[in-house]
Amino acid sequence: MPADVRALLDAADKRHGFPAGLMAAVMQQEIGGNYDKYLTDPTQYHYAAGPDGRRIAPHTGQVSTAFGPFGILESTAAKPGYGVRPLASKDLAEQIRFASDYLAGRIKQAGSIEAGLAGYGEGRKYASSVMGRLGQPIPVRAPTQEAAPVVVAQPGRTVDTSAVPPPVLPMQPDESRVVPMLAEIGNRAAPPVLDGRDPWQEFLLASQAAQSPAQSKRVLPSDLDFASKAAVPAPVLTVADMQTNPNFNLFQGWDTRI
Repeated sequence: MPADVRALLDAADKRHGFPAGLMAAVMQQEIGGNYDKYLTDPTQYHYAAGPDGRRIAPHTGQVSTAFGPFGILESTAAKPGYGVRPLASKDLAEQIRFASDYLAGRIKQAGSIEAGLAGYGEGRKYASSVMGRLGQPIPVRAPTQEAAPVVVAQPGRTVDTSAVPPPVLPMQPDESRVVPMLAEIGNRAAPPVLDGRDPWQEFLLASQAAQSPAQSKRVLPSDLDFASKAAVPAPVLTVADMQTNPNFNLFQGWDTRI
């Protein structure tokens, strides 16, 4: 809603002693959020003319000449009653004046705001819907700015959408780094297969042979000199070896492994 229009609506509320936002709620009830359509051209009718020239409201099946942001009927505009001056023109400011005067007359005659709204619109359901809109924030924009800040119609509260940071998107991998890494991994040679031999036993035998060819095949941990600089081929152990070989237990000591 343009800020200058909202100022006119607020002035009408104050002039008649309405609750703050009542005229804006009536406008919302009549046109929803179609501000650009009905505020740019307040003379637009709510319903298209049929082949016979009559305008029928689909929800009632009745002829309706409602037009503009307040759904004013042409017959009501010409003869409003309730001491209200007829609509002089269809410009926006005059429609705001007329709609607020007419609603004030209805409220005075009916004795309450709800009853006055019911007479202005289409009964109690209409009145309840308008009253339910009171107190809800209505976005207000400056009419001459393309990307104006959005001002929420609540006292002391302003939200500037231009200050809202852009959403943080998930980080994407750097293809220039990932692709070479994948290629390098694919080119690495697979570990040699020991043709069913026990890798741990191969390691023990190699260690035993490096120290003394005459040493017994059964080796205790104390017999192994790990400080020796003799070349000892390290076994190629895989997860499968560790899981299937009963002599290689990650949770036991050296005695169990040997």
